[in-house]
Amino acid sequence: MMTKDNHQVKMHDGVPLDVGGGIEAHGIDHIPANERYGRARQLIGIWATSQANYVVLVMGGVLVSMGLNFWQALAVIVIGNLFSIMTGIISASGPASGTPSQIIQKALFGPKGNLVNQVFTGWMVNVIFLALNWTGAAYIIFAVLDRWGVKTDDLLKGTIISVLAVITLVISVYGYNVITNAYKYISWAFLVIFGLATIFLLTAVKGDVNATAPLTGTDFWIAAFAGVSIMACTPISYTNGADFARYLPVKTPIRNIVGSVAVGYMVPSVLLSALGAYVTAALQSKDPQTAIEGLLPAWFSPVFTIAVVVGTVANNAMTAYSSGLVLQTVGVRLRRSVTVIADGIFGVIITLLAVLVWDFIDAMNTLLQLIVVTVAPLMSLYLADMWLRRNTYDGRALEFATPTSQYWYSNGYNIAGIVAFLAGFAGALLTVFTSFYVGPVNNWLGGLDISFEVGIILPAVIYLLAKGKKLKV
Repeated sequence: MMTKDNHQVKMHDGVPLDVGGGIEAHGIDHIPANERYGRARQLIGIWATSQANYVVLVMGGVLVSMGLNFWQALAVIVIGNLFSIMTGIISASGPASGTPSQIIQKALFGPKGNLVNQVFTGWMVNVIFLALNWTGAAYIIFAVLDRWGVKTDDLLKGTIISVLAVITLVISVYGYNVITNAYKYISWAFLVIFGLATIFLLTAVKGDVNATAPLTGTDFWIAAFAGVSIMACTPISYTNGADFARYLPVKTPIRNIVGSVAVGYMVPSVLLSALGAYVTAALQSKDPQTAIEGLLPAWFSPVFTIAVVVGTVANNAMTAYSSGLVLQTVGVRLRRSVTVIADGIFGVIITLLAVLVWDFIDAMNTLLQLIVVTVAPLMSLYLADMWLRRNTYDGRALEFATPTSQYWYSNGYNIAGIVAFLAGFAGALLTVFTSFYVGPVNNWLGGLDISFEVGIILPAVIYLLAKGKKLKV
């Protein structure tokens, strides 16, 4: 078999592989019907593994450190994770088109408009999440080494981060087949390890989760809205969901895809976040990061650390995989395996800054809130476009969009999509609240951050109205 760039490939479970080592051959090109295989339930392991990581555990504790009591934090965790249903819906566009999300988004912005979109909502967001996850894994490794009396100077920290990056990028380079097959086994191992961690933490914690009075009035709403934004940021950032479902047969039921993604995502995310909130509330700690790791038995701590590292690597492998597709989409004429490595280098640089210069918790909160401003409008627009088209996309026409293509719009730009996205982005930017930037409208709201709600609603409304009126786009 030959690929479109005339490289000979072999097949494994329906996925074309490079002859030289089993690396996935496909990049952003359309997956033909004879290479589609598998079932939607494969997605459960992928998404479960992506959420079994330390950052998810810490995020639950962050909600409590913001002032919410445990039960309020638990409600926010559940509400925020429900947005993984959107991730599942987005994923269903993969089998429909046979292409990754980066190509499908040509339908939203037009081929030319999509180039700009991919740089800011694709590449930038992926690199930031690479850094956040590597930083989270690095910090728990540092904590374990400190308990063993090992001094973690800057050289050792840089070495640990580099090793994490190398392992992550190796998995990403090999691609889809490794991710789908390995992750289903990793997810079961995580179930055991994080289950034991839960038992140890619940046993070790002697405090009362009800010791802190619940927030009320304006303070509650400010914290709750900010908390939902933080928790929802991760699922709505997966506007690349089609990347991991595009090998499924085109007739795979949408409900099966949505259900598999949502279940795989929500179960570990809700449980781990709730555990982080529980421990932080019971100890009345202001630093969930150190509180959680410090309660584990000395003999189990290395096991937990390994699980955290593997979870982080697994999650970042998905992110790096998609980031490589982004660079191909914007015109970088290199193999996906090479573009993955290029993105990894940028991610390592940001990680080193986060570890050596910034505070992890502050950096995580700020970056997640700012990412919401970007990804919420994109998710909103993506869902609106899928609704209008009834999830029907011509993958080959999207791949080779030319002036004669139905996706060319006005000189390569889908004006309705671009305007809708920019309106949502501007609205979110005006209402956001972070530690170093406060939107001007946010001042009128008394600090209530509704950037997520504005970003997730406004673009869809504008786009549906524009298309519904059959405006020339």
